[in-house]
Amino acid sequence: METDWLEKHLKDDGTRIIESNEDLLLYDTGHIPGAVHIDCGRSPDPLIRDYISPEKFAELCSRNGITPDTPAFFYGDKADWWACYALLGVSLFGHEKVKILMAAGTNGKRKAVR
Repeated sequence: METDWLEKHLKDDGTRIIESNEDLLLYDTGHIPGAVHIDCGRSPDPLIRDYISPEKFAELCSRNGITPDTPAFFYGDKADWWACYALLGVSLFGHEKVKILMAAGTNGKRKAVR
């Protein structure tokens, strides 16, 4: 999805904008209004490098207002590569309504959609 689309649909009910960054501190420095920060790419276990359990994933989604039917739009830093990784994880848990917001995480576009 392009950021122009996002500007027109930013306040739509039932959609969720998700920021996922390699830099964990970036979300707190500014983000798209209404976006939630989800870090699907880091395992909470330092020895097992895997996605979180289905139960923990369901809890994470519930806490952030995301159901399998929620359209979810991902963006992040580093040309959205971490967001793509998070999108893959969400897809592996059966969520099909997922898309990447193209270049929304770059500084210029991030400012444009605020």
